[in-house]
Amino acid sequence: MKKIKPLFTFLFFILTSTIFVLSADLQVRVTVSKANIRLRPTIKSLVISQASQGAVLVSDGKVGEWYEVNLPPDESGVIVSGYIHQNIVEVIGKVKEVPKEKKLEEKKSPKSTSRKISGIKIKESQGFSVANRLSIGLLSNIMNFGVGPSVEYWATENLGIMGSIGAGWGLTSFTIRGSYLLNNTFFIAKVPIRTYLGIGYTKIKGQEASVPVVFEEIEVKTGGSGALIFVGLIQQATFLHKKVFLREEFSYSTFDVGTDIDYSSPIGGTRVSSGYRAFSFSFGIAYFF
Repeated sequence: MKKIKPLFTFLFFILTSTIFVLSADLQVRVTVSKANIRLRPTIKSLVISQASQGAVLVSDGKVGEWYEVNLPPDESGVIVSGYIHQNIVEVIGKVKEVPKEKKLEEKKSPKSTSRKISGIKIKESQGFSVANRLSIGLLSNIMNFGVGPSVEYWATENLGIMGSIGAGWGLTSFTIRGSYLLNNTFFIAKVPIRTYLGIGYTKIKGQEASVPVVFEEIEVKTGGSGALIFVGLIQQATFLHKKVFLREEFSYSTFDVGTDIDYSSPIGGTRVSSGYRAFSFSFGIAYFF
């Protein structure tokens, strides 16, 4: 019986040690010129801040290859937590073990950002990520009464490209544009919202016709093309579905849309404005895959 007891103790130790994983109650030092701090422990997640080389950050633990770190307090004393990859930091301090069950719990329920305000730690709703995601949707230009489909792809968390077609007022528009999505996230009624801006190129075509008049023929063409600039808000419509996003946007067209009337006689031609507004407001809805 005396021999069995030490053996049982040894086996119990081996079995229980397998359900523990490493976590850190330590500090890490940044080893690259600029290190990204992300919302979640994945390279595709939103960058919420950056740390300079040599910066020392307090870590609450480790998930896979990512350290959860607390950023230095801002002017109002707010501390935001995020994740930094192990390859761009060096460890300062001791490593302790925590039960594996705790890590599994964190995987089941996505971690939200946390803040410490006046020493009290609170939880906040997390933002959203668009990196490597494709969306299809519908855009409506309220000012110029146009509506049509859109397809958008975000190559990174910040850079996206969109193609869209719109129709209204006898005009058809074809647009391709690039967007930059800012890292800032704010919340209204717990709905995460981010700001974007960008530039694009639009070609607008209208009706074309040849009208015979007495001894000549009049050609009528409506259209225009050129650059546009825009700024707007994109929000995750969680009240509809977690993959549905809404956007509101202001844009300015740097070109004129008009009707060209060309005469075959030496009289020449003239151009009449079509009433297309340079400043416009658009609303859109999209489904992100």
